[in-house]
Amino acid sequence: MRTLILIKNIFIILFHKEVDFVFYSENSHYKKYYSLIIEGLLKKDKTILYLSSDSKDEVGDKRVKNFYIGSGYARYFIFLIIKAKIMILTLTDIGNHELKKNSYIKKYIYLFHAVNSAHRAFTQSAFNNYDTILCIGEYQKKEIRELEILNNSKKKNLLNTGYIYFDYLDKKCDRGLSENFILIAPSWNYNEKSFFNLQSKKIISYLLSLKYKVILRPHPEHYKREVKLIKDFETLSKSENNFILDKRESNIFSMNKSDVLITDCSGIAPEFLFTYKRPVIYFDKYTKIHNLGFKKIDLPVFEDQVKNKFGFVPKDQENFTKNFIEEARENFLNNNIGEVNKFAEVNFYNFQKSQDTYIKLLIEQLN
Repeated sequence: MRTLILIKNIFIILFHKEVDFVFYSENSHYKKYYSLIIEGLLKKDKTILYLSSDSKDEVGDKRVKNFYIGSGYARYFIFLIIKAKIMILTLTDIGNHELKKNSYIKKYIYLFHAVNSAHRAFTQSAFNNYDTILCIGEYQKKEIRELEILNNSKKKNLLNTGYIYFDYLDKKCDRGLSENFILIAPSWNYNEKSFFNLQSKKIISYLLSLKYKVILRPHPEHYKREVKLIKDFETLSKSENNFILDKRESNIFSMNKSDVLITDCSGIAPEFLFTYKRPVIYFDKYTKIHNLGFKKIDLPVFEDQVKNKFGFVPKDQENFTKNFIEEARENFLNNNIGEVNKFAEVNFYNFQKSQDTYIKLLIEQLN
C-alpha cells in the first residue's frame, strides 16, 4: 500500500505547479519546528507543500498539501523534481549525501532545530549548500562565517530570526504542571560510546531504586539506530509505574511534568532552562562532536557557555548521588532567575517573539 502511495505522489509532484514554499520533515518529531511558520505563511495566503518521510506526519490544514515520500528511492527522486520558490529543511548536508538539490528550487533555506553552535555539533560541511540560514543568535552568524572561510564555500544569506521553537514552547507549555519527575533526554551522537548507550540504563535504575519518578525521552534517531535498547526501555515502562518512555512528537509533555533535566548535551537543555527556569544536570564527558576540526574556529561553543553558567555537572559522572540532585534543585532556586532571562534576551534574536520576524523575512526571500 505504501509503495502505491509513493508512486502516486511521485506523479502528482512531477506535474504539480510551482508553489511558494515546500517544507521537508524527516518524521513527525520535526513538525513542531515548522508549525508556527506554516501558520503565519498561510495567513499571508502563501502556497505550501509539506513533504514527510513519516506516513503519519501531516499538517492539519486543508490549505497545505501533504505528501508522504518515504526515505528511499521515492524521496531521492522527489527531491530532484519538486518545484518551489523556497524549500525549508532542518536536514543538514543537503547535496552532500543521497538527497540532492535541483534547479526547480530557487532557494534552499536551513532552519535550526536546536540552539547549538554551528561548528561542533554539526559536520564541517553541514551548511555548505544552503542559500539562506535562519540564525538563532549572533553567535551562529559568527560561526557560519568562519565555516565558510574554513570550507572555502559560498557566502550565505544569514537572517536574524531567533529560535521559533521558543515561541512554540511559550504558547504551549504549562509551567505549573510539574509533578517532580526527573527527565532524562540524551542527545543523538555518531559516537557509539554515548551517554544513551553507556549510562542511561544505569542512571534510570539508580533513580527508580530511590523512588524517583523518571521520564526517558530518546532522540528520534535512537528509535532507528538503537532498537534493542529502546525495546528494553519499552519493557521497563510496562512493569515500572514510576517510569515513562516518552515517544510523543513534542517534548512539552515531558518538560511540563519534570522539575529536573539530566542530559549529556541535548538541545532540550536550553529549551528546558530558558522556558521553564528549572535546573539541568549535565553528564558532559559524552560531548557531541560531529566536526572533529571545530577547534580550528576560534570561537566559544554556545551550549558549553550555557552549561558553564547555569548547569550542574557531577564530579563523579559514574556514581553521582541523590544529594547532587537535591543540591541542584536547591541551588538553582537560590540563583537569580532574572539572570536566566537576561542571558536569553542578550543571546537570542527575538526571544519568544520571533514568529512575525520569520514570516516577514521569509516572504522577502520570495523576491
